[in-house]
Amino acid sequence: MNASALPAELFHHIAYSTRSAVLSAADVVAWARTSRRAHRCLLGDEFSRNKARALCGPAWCAVRRFWRAAQMAVPPADVVEAARALALALAAPPSAVASHSVWGQLVAQLLARSDVVAARVPGLDPPLVAAARADHQRIVAALLAHADVDPMEGENAAVRAASSANAVASLALLLADRRVDPSDADNAAVVAAAAADAVDALALLLAHEAVDPATGDNAPVLAAATAGHARALALLLTHAAIVPGAPSLDAAVDAGQHACVSLLLNHPAIQPAAGNNRALRIALSHSDTAIVCLLLAHPDVVVAGPPEQLPDDSPLFIPAPHPDDMTTTMPATTSWSRSLSIMSHTTSSADYATLCHEANEYADIMTEITELAAAVAVGAPADRVIALLAQVVDRGGAGTCNRLRVQLSSTGCAEAVAWTTASCANLAAEVEDMRARERDFCEEIHRLRTELAEAEAMQNDCINCGILQTEIDQLESKLVEQQQILRATLADRT
Repeated sequence: MNASALPAELFHHIAYSTRSAVLSAADVVAWARTSRRAHRCLLGDEFSRNKARALCGPAWCAVRRFWRAAQMAVPPADVVEAARALALALAAPPSAVASHSVWGQLVAQLLARSDVVAARVPGLDPPLVAAARADHQRIVAALLAHADVDPMEGENAAVRAASSANAVASLALLLADRRVDPSDADNAAVVAAAAADAVDALALLLAHEAVDPATGDNAPVLAAATAGHARALALLLTHAAIVPGAPSLDAAVDAGQHACVSLLLNHPAIQPAAGNNRALRIALSHSDTAIVCLLLAHPDVVVAGPPEQLPDDSPLFIPAPHPDDMTTTMPATTSWSRSLSIMSHTTSSADYATLCHEANEYADIMTEITELAAAVAVGAPADRVIALLAQVVDRGGAGTCNRLRVQLSSTGCAEAVAWTTASCANLAAEVEDMRARERDFCEEIHRLRTELAEAEAMQNDCINCGILQTEIDQLESKLVEQQQILRATLADRT
């Protein structure tokens, strides 16, 4: 008998109703491709397609959100597979299942089985944790009332999951349960909320009497500051128990989180000069002009003092860039860096006076850059912005010009960007012209030395040898002079 002539019911019975599961989903699809009638019988409607999907197992269906197929696929005897399907179904956000009544039926069907609720699948969240993370508040309420559910499982993992996901409704239900301890695992829930910028969840936790936000040497503050979560940090800093320390400021500076640095500097307990101005040294090492400005504006940050108060790791003792390095990103002028790099504990009074003068120059350029940033922020006229730019570039050189060009490109100030681009090109062209002249000198010296060597080998033209040697001496003198001019120009431009 031709298989394509079989009744439709027999097609289904062979493909989907055999208890021994002889055919896999791939087998059914292959069979369906043998003829149009086979395709119509096996995959021609949604019910048939769901039966074919169910052959892949409930977990496969749940991942792809084929809820009806998952419901069909749940095996009565395979507890692990059913638990996997439950965990994956609960991981779907409420917005994705709101219009799927079958999802609710599937979850209710699985939650009704105590063995499935109690089962644990490696790599997947327990039901309460999964429901809390996705903020399925009705499921969370049902699980909290379930006899086989312990809300404190995994050191209150459900609270941590809801906190990091900012699942406020589920978190409120968990915190209302007396068995739950949100301070478990060294207040890990607060740290998780701060690290995820889950402000609403963080507010709920801070209002709970058992929570200590200053845990682990202000670990929540450190997490928020490092990640740049200014909203979470601002909320934490309003709590009376929190006294932010230097590690949080150092971490925010190191991560370049400007808003968080500003928040911390405004807290009365912060000590920005701790560790011999460690925060300032970190900002200088990253050439982060904005943060350097913030730190220098704080009254506790002092970068000049008597020589005996300037240790080797003071921010004033930073290595000078090489004069030939045009890519340097030092925020200070090269002359300042160069003079500071040779200072030591034995600094003389005259050198110390020079040091203070150079430090004042550095403070001046920071003031000018701050003024420039303010002018750009308020949309000042282009001629005013360009005048400020010229002042800063004249003091800071090509390195500053390059950085400002990059920073201004995102402000929409086209005239300022064009000016800095042209200035960078002019400075680069000037330096390249000097280097070309230096190469010409070197090539001429090499040519004359070759002629001198040939004349000396002939040993018959002493007068010509003397003339050549004189020309070489003169060119070498000019070369040394040209190199000195080039290095001085590079020092001024960088």
